Amino acid sequence: MINQPPAHSTDLIDWGFPLLDRIELSPDQIDRAVQLSQTVPNAIRQWQTYLNALALFGFQEWLDERAPDLEVVDTHCSLLQPAYANLIDAVCNLHVGPFILCLITAGTWMDAIATLPKAVIDLPPFVPHIYTLVRVLEEQMQVQIYGYLRHDQLVEHQQSSPLQATSNWTYTLPLNWFNLNSTELLLDLRCLQPAAILRPTTASPERTPIPQIQARFTNLLPQLRSATHSLSQLLTWEDGATILTDPELANWVYQIPVETRLIASLPNPHPAINVSLWLRDRSTPWPRNSPGC
Repeated sequence: MINQPPAHSTDLIDWGFPLLDRIELSPDQIDRAVQLSQTVPNAIRQWQTYLNALALFGFQEWLDERAPDLEVVDTHCSLLQPAYANLIDAVCNLHVGPFILCLITAGTWMDAIATLPKAVIDLPPFVPHIYTLVRVLEEQMQVQIYGYLRHDQLVEHQQSSPLQATSNWTYTLPLNWFNLNSTELLLDLRCLQPAAILRPTTASPERTPIPQIQARFTNLLPQLRSATHSLSQLLTWEDGATILTDPELANWVYQIPVETRLIASLPNPHPAINVSLWLRDRSTPWPRNSPGC
């Protein structure tokens, strides 16, 4: 629960509300976040998926209490699609009213920068109207709505300060690009029209032909099955863009370690033979039957 506005207030948006709203997470939300993290086979990404789930649940509760008239639809959000939760460290395609949001999760310690997946900036299917920075205080079982950045404002910032992608398919943005007033986020969601925040409609960047990716995967199957490497360690960004924008490929990549894990967990229908014991028994002569038997 978040702090309630004064009893005499009748406004949906309370102007006296703290700029950094904190939401208490329930044990049920924690448990559900753990369950969602287990759908991701990559051990490296399970923790991030867990934090992303807490961010989503906290954000949904915050909206429900601060602006209950805004409809939230998470049916198509990336977190609830394991193939994409396995690939993108953010909660993409969350619908709030007519807007598409992307939740960016930050941990307990906030630096002067925010880290965003390259996909949510460069690949049109994942670019939102609004990026929302959510701080997860996991030990305190709290979530904090930290700030937000509209996509049109991001484009303006990039004109004067072009972003440079890192080797792990991320961008780092200065924290001062974000508006830290969560009340203004509610105002934008309730008063703006989506047309005021243009999203890219152009084609995705150059992609690798699918047959080439499938051929490369033949040599990468051991690493993919182990689920200990991120795709950015194994592939180029062009390869990654192809996978991310092709649902069948994304699901195929997801299934490789999942199937391996399932096979490993199946009981062996044929118990292992203790070879040394079997050989010893074979070399021991059986006692002969007694006369008259």
